[in-house]
Amino acid sequence: MPWVSGNYYLPLQDTINNGLLAADYFLSHGWSRTATAAVLGNMQSESGINPGIWENLTPYYIPDYGRASGYGLTQWTPYTKYSEWAGEGWEDNGPKECERINYEADNNLQWGPNGVLGLNPPITFRAFKSSNLPVDALAEYFLYFYENPADPTGQRPLRVAQAQEWLARLGGGGWTGNIPIWLLFKIRERGGRIGWTL
Repeated sequence: MPWVSGNYYLPLQDTINNGLLAADYFLSHGWSRTATAAVLGNMQSESGINPGIWENLTPYYIPDYGRASGYGLTQWTPYTKYSEWAGEGWEDNGPKECERINYEADNNLQWGPNGVLGLNPPITFRAFKSSNLPVDALAEYFLYFYENPADPTGQRPLRVAQAQEWLARLGGGGWTGNIPIWLLFKIRERGGRIGWTL
């Protein structure tokens, strides 16, 4: 199934579809499973892993905040951080957004101190990309040093739990939930890629 994208909230099956497509991209570009799962757990909270969604479903500008909207998988704010880099065809473009995140990791962009917590990143974004640290730690690092929201500690538990679920989906263990039958068929269709043992 291709990427599902638009300025609306996705149902879970489309979120999982997009997450598996993003995982294919990251794993094929040298990302570890744990780093990939950490990013997906954060993306799930940021955008529902929807490359076409705008912050608060408000395209381009949020008058109440007096600034440009966030956009895409990681909710780049302002959206021009991504759109100006990507050029023509930037909207609703999951592969291009994954390419941007990989570019940011390779060039240590969008990664820095967390002013709210007064913390500096313990590793570079480039090191994060291939790290095999526990998924909990990597989900926290991506939240604190990449996303850098106003309430990082309040958002941590959900994002870590989502990252653990993604790690299990990617064949890395750590998830105790049930696998939906439709997802097993989808994985079988894809030839069992991304490390699933069927």
